[in-house]
Amino acid sequence: MTSKNVIYNDFAPGDLNIYKRCDGKTFYVPELLHNCPSYSKEHFLCIHDLNSSQSMIRTYGASGYELSSQNFFMIGNHPIQRVKIFGKVLSTHYNDEKEYYIIRIDDSSGRKSIIDVKVNLGIYLQCFLPDKLVYGTIISIQGLLIEYGFQRIKQFLANYISVEGQSGDLSVELEFWQRILNDRKLLQTAWVYEREIEIISLTSDDEEEEDEEEEDLWVTQVTMVNYKSPIELSGEFLTWILNNGKQKFKLIQLYKDRQISKLLDIHIQQDPEHPNKPDLFHRIRHILHIAGELITVSKSQVADCTNLERLCSQIFDELSWVRQHGKVFKATRFVEQRQGDVSSGLSTVHVNFIVKWAVRDEDNWKYDENDDQWEYSA
Repeated sequence: MTSKNVIYNDFAPGDLNIYKRCDGKTFYVPELLHNCPSYSKEHFLCIHDLNSSQSMIRTYGASGYELSSQNFFMIGNHPIQRVKIFGKVLSTHYNDEKEYYIIRIDDSSGRKSIIDVKVNLGIYLQCFLPDKLVYGTIISIQGLLIEYGFQRIKQFLANYISVEGQSGDLSVELEFWQRILNDRKLLQTAWVYEREIEIISLTSDDEEEEDEEEEDLWVTQVTMVNYKSPIELSGEFLTWILNNGKQKFKLIQLYKDRQISKLLDIHIQQDPEHPNKPDLFHRIRHILHIAGELITVSKSQVADCTNLERLCSQIFDELSWVRQHGKVFKATRFVEQRQGDVSSGLSTVHVNFIVKWAVRDEDNWKYDENDDQWEYSA
């Protein structure tokens, strides 16, 4: 039977997937929102729900800025970008100087059923609309929700407009309301994130049998002495990244490394809280990614080490100074001096792993475990 290892295509498994819980809904971290069905779908919405929606900034703070800049907003815990609305025209105004129309519409959906629709002149002409829409004309609009001004007033930016009927065309209104209610029913049900699982075959049948025998023996011999805490495992991850020597790499490369895999197995055997290797792997990655801010991870699970490179450059400069002046390098002092510069979550463990890697070929360095410092003797 072919060996299968399960890699979860997420960014922070377990509770680390969750940004907050509010009003009985779970709000997942922004990196996971692309998994939500509403993310890429166009939705029929009533204007009241549109005006009652929450901005990404209000929901996620600074973490929501990127999606906010793409005109995403939240209804419940559903991220939405592309929208279609309809309503009756209340007024039309044309701005000669900036060449756009403001069409105010009302769909009678509730207390907040009125919204201004901004239509650039090019879009207006492309849709073959009359110079001035008659009061009560029923129109449908495809577009994006935008906000402007200090008070963040909501406005709808049109990509396409169509005249659907005149005041009193009840069949037209009923058709749109049916579509709106269908979508509203879906959006009223909270989205639950289910991890996408990618099955990756790492070995053949023969290789699996050989590896199992060798690995079982190795684990039996070194289980107790090679057990490492999560923060120590993150240091081993750092060592792998430094040896790799590339600014970017795929997480799967790190996960499949033989030594890293064995260290994870040992940890799992000793710590019942982490029975699943992929979950443990991403928890350790989370230490470097979120807590330490030493790497960033894209949606395609490619890690970028720019921040780590900057930290290493600073540490190497400090070590060079110590070599010249015969002093000591102390990780705690280095971290304290750089709080707010590299990362507020920078750990002395990470600094010591980097130093250990940097001086690995030099016999003049000695680590004093009691004082947690590196001594250099010329």
